[in-house]
Amino acid sequence: IFEACEAHLELNGLPASTKFWCCFYSFRQHHIAEDLPYLSACVAESGSTVIVSQPWFAPGPLTRAFCIKELYATAVARNPLFVAMDVAQRDHFLKALATSRNSGAEHHIGTILVMIADIDASKAECRNPEDRDAILSELEALVGTRKLTELVRDLTRRALLRVARDAVDAQSAEEKARGALANNLGSLLMDMGDYEGAKPLYEEVLAASREVLGDRHRKTLTAINNLGGVYEKMGEYDKARPLYEEALAAQRETLGESHPETLKSINNLAMLLKTMGDLDAARPMYEQVVEGTRKALGNNHPSTLISMFNLGLLLEDMGDLAGAAQILREEVAGMRAVYGPTHKETLSDAGALYDVLKKLGDDEGAAALAAELPGL
Repeated sequence: IFEACEAHLELNGLPASTKFWCCFYSFRQHHIAEDLPYLSACVAESGSTVIVSQPWFAPGPLTRAFCIKELYATAVARNPLFVAMDVAQRDHFLKALATSRNSGAEHHIGTILVMIADIDASKAECRNPEDRDAILSELEALVGTRKLTELVRDLTRRALLRVARDAVDAQSAEEKARGALANNLGSLLMDMGDYEGAKPLYEEVLAASREVLGDRHRKTLTAINNLGGVYEKMGEYDKARPLYEEALAAQRETLGESHPETLKSINNLAMLLKTMGDLDAARPMYEQVVEGTRKALGNNHPSTLISMFNLGLLLEDMGDLAGAAQILREEVAGMRAVYGPTHKETLSDAGALYDVLKKLGDDEGAAALAAELPGL
């Protein structure tokens, strides 16, 4: 606890004379009836709340009813919440954030999302079951358990992101360009739906990558696509398009037309053009992605099937129902071969084919499809 608090003071530029009101030592849990009514007022008066997270991926305070009540009081008082870690735990947290999900490591960027999702105020415990019931009953009456859980998750999420953002702010351009921390933090924010938070991070990574690595480096091109993706999610299509076009032009030049990264960029731009309503420009790009993934991965590879499905939907939107039916028939056959006739994705894609057949007036074909796939 002391090491974590010392690290918190140093990282936040607070004087060594800063005083902590530690509930574990100051609150008489064996005299709950006398002290509990004053807990929220004490939390509010302190000005901020600090959780000592040891270990960071399974913080004990978030499983304790007294601490959950303190976090609720923190939110009501509009006080900031901080997560304090000793140096070793902070380094481990930042290492996990910089580690991809498919790395095989025990802790990675996905661990953070799992840890937050596992928070459940209704399962908080006390040494004395009567105290637990009293606290949770009070909080249920005040805010409701489900909303309380969402509140605690949000507070924890913000506190952890603050730790990560402070670490990124301390990085040099070299570290941002060559390392994964800043980029992964942006990815984490995207996963959380915080596009406004992700945008400045991706902008910083791109600026650093251009400066350190140059405009044609693969990491720079990834950074360009990532920033374009943020703008697309935010509905700022006119800002996303030139970024996608820049990345694609560079990848065609440096990697070639059939490289997986080039095909990914073609697909990104095609989807954006479709969203913007420029279907005629999107069509040859979708067709190129289908052709490229067929050659590189085979007809029944999941990426090929996804590209075929996307092309089928585009052709439907363009009114080319015969073309849509043809490509969707092939795609559904591939889905059945790969995933089976009862898989939910197979049935979902078959539903799109069924709708196209009905629009074509091919009731016989639609009926035959429904007979082949009873779950449709």
